[in-house]
Formats: sequence, C-alpha cells, structure tokens
Amino acid sequence: MSTELDSGKDRKFQRIVDVLRMEIADGKYPVGQRIPTQADLRERFQVSRATVQHALRALEDEGLIAARQGSGTVVVARPDARVPAGVEDDPGMVSLGPYMAKAFEAEHVTLDLFSLTAESMDDHIRSQTLRIRDGLIRPRSITVRLLLPSVDIDLALPRTKGDPSDGRPKDRLREMTRRHAAQLKNALLELRSLQLVPEVSVQIRTVPLTPLVKLYLLNEREALHGFYQLVERPIVMDGEEFPIYDVLGVGATLFRYQADSDPASRASIFVTKAQQWFNSLWEYLAQDATFGE
Repeated sequence: MSTELDSGKDRKFQRIVDVLRMEIADGKYPVGQRIPTQADLRERFQVSRATVQHALRALEDEGLIAARQGSGTVVVARPDARVPAGVEDDPGMVSLGPYMAKAFEAEHVTLDLFSLTAESMDDHIRSQTLRIRDGLIRPRSITVRLLLPSVDIDLALPRTKGDPSDGRPKDRLREMTRRHAAQLKNALLELRSLQLVPEVSVQIRTVPLTPLVKLYLLNEREALHGFYQLVERPIVMDGEEFPIYDVLGVGATLFRYQADSDPASRASIFVTKAQQWFNSLWEYLAQDATFGE
C-alpha cells in the first residue's frame, strides 16, 4: 500500500516539475520573473505543500529558479531548449514562446490556432499584448482565428478513470475554455479600443470533436504542430480527490515547419496542407461561438 502511495506522490511531484520546466522554456516565465507562489501552485495542481516544495527544490537544483529575499522565487535560467542530438532541424522540436513573439513582430499578424483549450494561447497572446502596450512592438493589424472543441458535445477527454459518465472533469474543462477564450479575445480587442493597433479581428469557432493534436499557423508561413500526451492524474473537485485521464498540453512536443521559396519542399508542403486542413474545419464543420464581449 505504501508503495502505491509513494508512486502517486512521485507522479504528482514530477508533473509539477515537468509543467513548470516547460513553461519556463516556453517563455511564460522569463528570466527574472517571479513564478507563482506555493499557495497558487498547491491550488493549481491540487497537491500538498510538501509536494510543491519538493518540486521547487528539484527545479532549484537544476539551476532554473532561486529564492530571492523580498521577491519570492524567480526564474534565473531557461532549460536547454536545443534540439536533442540526432533529431533533424527541419522539422525541429521547439518551444512556442519565441515563435509567438516573433510572429507578433510582423506588421500584419495572422494566427490560425487549433487546440483543446485556450489556456496556453491565453498566456502567450496576453504576453504579446503587454509588449504592445509597452511600445516594444507595434503591429498594424492582428487577425486571429481560434478553433476549439464544442462545449455541447460529449468530449472523449478528460474523463474519470473507471467512470466515463462522470461529467465533472468535462464541466471543469468547459469552464476553463470559456474563461481563457474570453480573456484572450478581450485582451486583443482592447488594443484596438486603446488605439494601439488600428485593426484587430478575433473570431472563435467550435468543432464537434476532441482535439488530440494542436496546430498553430503563424503569419501563413509557419506551422507548429504537436500531439497531446494522454496521462492519468488526480484532481480534486467538490472536496473529493479522484483520478482522471487527461491530456498534457504543456508537455506536448512541438514540431516546426517553415515555408520557403520552394513550394515543393517538405516544409512548404506541410504548411500548405495544414492551412488547407484548418480552413476546411473552419468553413465546413465549425460553428461561431461567443466568448467575451
């Protein structure tokens, strides 16, 4: 029995380490920025204080974070985000943050995004709106099309282990989707209201399927594509802890394809076909959704 409990604690601890490491690599928490408090991490991952402290010590031992008096725990270095030895550069395994930042440096920003939730996109896009507010970048137009799963269908994931009929995990996902999609949309439209970006268009549609891949099309020239990893993890709802099957979006490896001058190149073909696939879902299967004002 104790071995099973220890195994469960190890999984919780490792999930926190993996997620925070990936978010640091992805640029969500840049060097010098404070990471969430222990209380916030306990709430987010539904774990004990000891588990959070164990995870933070592991990240500190890796040299990624450090406790600073009066400042909390801050990021002091990024993980090595280079492509592992033996993996080809085209397509290469990448982190989203730097490529999203680069996309927003264009004069006309065009994003077509498909994912299970809008959580990651909310974080990354709102980071870029802060750069615009600070005058660091100044695009003339921003056009975003976001595809999400319909909140009205019986999604394959997340689901309670041993009880697929339990609707609580899916209700939780739907609420997260609504919240993050609204925040993303409002943050972008506010740029237009403040006259920081003359033209801003944000369209959100839903499709009646459960995404098992994520696709980010940036400025019609670049595609980032990844597979969601299926995991078993515990959550707490209504005061009860229970295991669910879920997907780990933050830990998903992204592969990058950039169209070049040769339309017959592997990368160019992938970008073209990915754009056609997105457009077909958008035009033929998706329905308009209302998120935000």
